[in-house]
Amino acid sequence: MASGSSIARRARELARDGSSPVLARYLAHGVQQLTAEHVGTAAHAGDQVAMDLIKSSGTLIGEVLAGVVNSFNPSLILIGGGVAKIGAVLSNDPARGLSLSTQHLRIDYSSMGDDAGITGAIALALEHIFIPEG
Repeated sequence: MASGSSIARRARELARDGSSPVLARYLAHGVQQLTAEHVGTAAHAGDQVAMDLIKSSGTLIGEVLAGVVNSFNPSLILIGGGVAKIGAVLSNDPARGLSLSTQHLRIDYSSMGDDAGITGAIALALEHIFIPEG
């Protein structure tokens, strides 16, 4: 619901129906596929519809991350994939999590770009295969 591809799909809808003038201009100027990065650029250019799309996506991501933080208490969360190309999607908001859970929490963007999710999945699979039981 808030992945880079979901944001891009919604951006295409908003561009085609004329709701977002900046995103519509991208399509008019030959951009074949809008991306989450285009949405970020449109928002930085002042497109209110793109800003609202980022805000709603950030809220969804924040709600999921709050659950993760409250359950697992990580010290670092990395945002990757297409969402990372948008820019500041969500903030480190302690009000969403338990204060002890967020006291030392850092949220940052992965430098792995679009490959972050698949790289993590491969790492987990390799760890499961090659770490001896017991």
